[in-house]
Amino acid sequence: MIVPVMKDLEKEQAVPTEWRPVLCEIVDAIRNNTYDFSSAKYGVDALPEARANQITNNIEHYGCELDRITDEVWSSSVCRWQDGYWDLLVDLRTKEEGLSDLALIVRVFDEARYRFEVMSVHVP
Repeated sequence: MIVPVMKDLEKEQAVPTEWRPVLCEIVDAIRNNTYDFSSAKYGVDALPEARANQITNNIEHYGCELDRITDEVWSSSVCRWQDGYWDLLVDLRTKEEGLSDLALIVRVFDEARYRFEVMSVHVP
């Protein structure tokens, strides 16, 4: 099922299908501790060093190793239009647990092309 991009101030929605490959690339870069998002289909902002360090620390303190995103995460991950950008909460998997309590938090801006800003990885 294709999930379209929608601007709805009233309710959360599923993560749009066309953003999912970019989010998978973001998670892969975080998993590899490279934080290099330059190959992403859409523009992904470079991550400030302090934020990258905080994400690394949050994952280390969680105590499990991140795994690749699989289709199961899309059934519980959500986004919401905030009158200027979308806030995304993407459930993450770990090798030890499968679906975990960790989440990737991203903002997506609607500009000439979509622009992704990684905000955090933490337990909400």
